Amino acid sequence: MGMKTIPIQRYMGCFLLLLGVAVACCAADAPASAPAAASAPVEAAVPESNSAGAPTTNPAGMAAGMRKYIAGQYVLYTDLSEDEAKAALDRLTAMGEMYRRFVPDLNGAEHGRMPVYLYRRFEDYRRSLGGDERPNAGRYDGLVLRAVLDAETFSLPGVWRVIQHEGWHQYSHRILQRIAPPPLWLEEGLAEYFGAAVWKDGTLQPGHVDAGAYVQRDKTIVLQPGRLQRIQTRIQAEQFRPLEKLATMKLDGWLRQTNALNHDQVWSFVHFLLHADDGQRRKALQSYLADVLHNPPKESKRLDLFRFYFGGDLHKLQEEYEAWWLAQPTPVAGEAVLPRDKNS
Repeated sequence: MGMKTIPIQRYMGCFLLLLGVAVACCAADAPASAPAAASAPVEAAVPESNSAGAPTTNPAGMAAGMRKYIAGQYVLYTDLSEDEAKAALDRLTAMGEMYRRFVPDLNGAEHGRMPVYLYRRFEDYRRSLGGDERPNAGRYDGLVLRAVLDAETFSLPGVWRVIQHEGWHQYSHRILQRIAPPPLWLEEGLAEYFGAAVWKDGTLQPGHVDAGAYVQRDKTIVLQPGRLQRIQTRIQAEQFRPLEKLATMKLDGWLRQTNALNHDQVWSFVHFLLHADDGQRRKALQSYLADVLHNPPKESKRLDLFRFYFGGDLHKLQEEYEAWWLAQPTPVAGEAVLPRDKNS
């Protein structure tokens, strides 16, 4: 089976956010069927007396040889080798801490460990989803986050982008949405933002922008466009919604556009709020999230709350957002990412 790359826009999932269950909204551009019902997590099938990271046999696993590992906020079930499993658990632990740092006021919330199933073989993963003929590399179904680390089927960096995106939905569902569901644009924008985080020196570093890479074709070195160039093209083509519509968007509005376009806009706007002008809007974004969770506005007041935190003149804010992205430089040969600011 040939290698596939996983563009960020081709994730799949259910749109259950408005029901208080955040599930990945990362479908391919074509309409996708709802995922088959997955088995419940099997935590009860395994004694809980293990020390952190110690495996035990998992008799209820979806694949032969699955074992259980515990650390931090996660319980991992996998048939990966022990070294691979512990490396995956290190990354999951860093992923959970990345989410926690963004919502520090909720760090003490009791939610139990979050179950993750990582499969070594694509066929075992597909079977766990009820035989879905065209599954993506990972999915959170409202109970369990499942993904496949099969390098013969998917690129592993792409799989981890999916896991980090879906992982935010799991975290949001288990913690934030016990209070109230975040606005759709912010829920999906943060999932995309965390999905783009890069693993480096044993940590996950959010704030990464794929600004393209230089490749050699024949005897010529050319820029292979990244997400930066795609965002700039969409802005120039006026493909993005006005912010007043984005701020109040519901599920039916999301479905009127492709997931690729939706995800590009919500990711680029969240990234702008967190990083533009040395991150001066970061605190406003975190305060906005806390406010909508603890004091959910009536539908008629959602736009007022958005304006309160991000500015009353949304036309001006949109101009600033678009101008900031259009001003980001294409890297010179040998560079691959935007300059990092102090909040990266």
